[in-house]
Amino acid sequence: MVVVFIGTIGVIGYVVNQPALYFEIKGISNAIAFHTSIMFILTGIALFLTWKDDETKNYEKDKHTNM
Repeated sequence: MVVVFIGTIGVIGYVVNQPALYFEIKGISNAIAFHTSIMFILTGIALFLTWKDDETKNYEKDKHTNM
């Protein structure tokens, strides 16, 4: 979810035209591109949707074992 948060802050920074939100600090860091912020959000969502916790894995393993 950290990836989604970083991407969301970057998009909000571009929408409200606030360079500090998309991490552009003169002499310290470069800005994150708008399309990169969008991809951070999409990647974070994809990782969240494909993530399975240990309980789910154990349930599926037991389900296949009992057949």
